[in-house]
Amino acid sequence: MKQGINLADAALQTPTLTHYIWSTLPDASRISSGKYAVPHFQGKSRIDDYIKSKPALLRKTTFLWITFYATNYVFPMFTPNFVKSSGKYVQLAVTGPDVPVWTIGDAAKNVGFFTSAILARPELTKGRYVLASTEETTIGEMLKIWSRATKKESVFVKVANLEEYNAVWPMLGDEMGLMMQFWEEAGDKSWSGEDFLTKKELGIEGAKFASIEETFKLMDWNAIL
Repeated sequence: MKQGINLADAALQTPTLTHYIWSTLPDASRISSGKYAVPHFQGKSRIDDYIKSKPALLRKTTFLWITFYATNYVFPMFTPNFVKSSGKYVQLAVTGPDVPVWTIGDAAKNVGFFTSAILARPELTKGRYVLASTEETTIGEMLKIWSRATKKESVFVKVANLEEYNAVWPMLGDEMGLMMQFWEEAGDKSWSGEDFLTKKELGIEGAKFASIEETFKLMDWNAIL
């Protein structure tokens, strides 16, 4: 939060700045009526509130929601792990496989389409939220895409609860597991709470986005696994 507020203050104190893009996330706690306070979501949404309290900065700001990166599969909680006795890669989760996942695919390639469109249309995007999402899938389907891309057989396994999940990856398991539980319960409202623009409103719906599968194919899985 402090880093984000420092950035906002620096932006506010830069008289030559004409457009500020702040990468943020929805207020999970507010969307779920206090049930899921996902730390990295809450920290960023509090910075949103700070920017909104500064009218001079708010007028120059576009709030950018960047959805799930395909490269998040390098995070230990999402990386499928090889189980020698079964010959398969297992992905543990604290939710079922049908949890909806909005994704940006290859963030390194796809975010630029959104930021360029934001800067090109300041009259539309200043003071607004933008949802940077290129594909909609589920956590289970994403694992199947990984298997197709890597040609490695995989199995989705749900653990009993968040405590067991966090025991495997202390702290990180709690953070990401809580995010997945929030997505499971919120469903289509996971990215909500604000009036936002999509790729359609920005006029980039037909852009050549790099897909999840293309991203997985380009990653060096020999080094990751």
